[in-house]
Amino acid sequence: MFRMKARMSLSAMLLACWSCFLVSCSTINDRQEAITLRVMAVDDYQFNVLYKQPFEAVHPTIKLEPVILDTRYGVTYEEFKRVVETEKPDVLTLTPRTLQQMVEERQLLNLDPLIQRDGYRLDELHPPAVQYLRAKGQGSLFGLSSYANTAALFYNKDLFDLYDMPLPQDGMSWETVLQLAQRFTELEDASDIRGLQLGGYLYGKGLFIMQMAKDMQIRYLDPSGKKVMINTAIWRELLRTAEKAFRSGAVTVQPSPDPDSFIAGKAAMTLGTPATALRLGNLDQKQARQQGKQNFEWKLVTAPAVQGGFYKGSWSIDSILSIASSSDYPEEAWSFIQFMNSKERIRSSGSLWSEQMQAIGGRSLEPFYKYPPKVDVHEDNIPRGFNVQFYMIVNEHFEQVLERKTSIEEALAAIQKEGQRKLDQIWQGLGGTEDAKTGAEEAP
Repeated sequence: MFRMKARMSLSAMLLACWSCFLVSCSTINDRQEAITLRVMAVDDYQFNVLYKQPFEAVHPTIKLEPVILDTRYGVTYEEFKRVVETEKPDVLTLTPRTLQQMVEERQLLNLDPLIQRDGYRLDELHPPAVQYLRAKGQGSLFGLSSYANTAALFYNKDLFDLYDMPLPQDGMSWETVLQLAQRFTELEDASDIRGLQLGGYLYGKGLFIMQMAKDMQIRYLDPSGKKVMINTAIWRELLRTAEKAFRSGAVTVQPSPDPDSFIAGKAAMTLGTPATALRLGNLDQKQARQQGKQNFEWKLVTAPAVQGGFYKGSWSIDSILSIASSSDYPEEAWSFIQFMNSKERIRSSGSLWSEQMQAIGGRSLEPFYKYPPKVDVHEDNIPRGFNVQFYMIVNEHFEQVLERKTSIEEALAAIQKEGQRKLDQIWQGLGGTEDAKTGAEEAP
């Protein structure tokens, strides 16, 4: 008799659980009253244009409300947590480092049960990306992203063939790339040809130098984010390399995003994204229609990175969508994450959907994703707003080096001093006065 009652109770419990499951699945579609879902975004444009307008057009009963926090140029974890605790977003936008920290603190919802329940096609995403996200989530998926920040080295094969230059190869270091660019400046009949021309450097040569340092795993802050560490031997060597490249004309940078000289056939190499490949492919088609031939033959290899033969990868996942474990609307939040990561939404450059990573303009996109993702991209505890100001400090003093107004040693000493002062000011504004004082006292 007891066994029969136990079996009846167990059956009733299973039936109740199944009923709850069915109700939760149909709640979103059957909901009559609108609910408000709080979503984290980096600015109003991302929220309104990329999130709110397209999502609410498909899900009219789910209204999105913004929680704005610009994390693009650094933010401390303490500042991030304060915003989360105060604003209580349902959907969080995380870096890999922040994802890992919040998983350790059990602040996020495990997405694996939702993925399995809804048959989300995880197998169609780039496998290394899924493996990377699982590694950050201790083996489980606590966030999704189907977009990567990636770059490759484009080169004009016609120019390399014309001047009998060795073609770029996968896995080159920055030193090798700059040496190759330098060779074009030594040609007597190619004075109008640039070796390496780069676009998108709003903060000038300073941003280029910081990008090189990042790719080469050269730090400029200590792990606490409170001490500037730029007046060192490795930084002196980096600035000497950059000085030679810019002074000879081997490298040019411009603030506008498109590498105009390369696209015009007047530069041997450039760094670009899949969007660059798309533009070049479209130009090829236009040229073929008008003149019966393509603009010039271009190819691509992996972007330059760490010297010494140990390659760190050329792509990173910078933005991950997760659900707060405290959210009152996990089903609606999951619908938002699925929508934003759908193949239909991710058609731009950098897609991590495998079928969208094949080719553009007849060129394989493999160099963008050939190696594992970059690691330790977001490991510094950088206070918000510091990076941009530091780029400008580096640019100002490097320009003085190029104008022969100061030496590299003097420039690095000045960058160290000004950078530390600016860093202290920002930390003090965040409430870290004592730590900032310690950083200033111990900085070289």
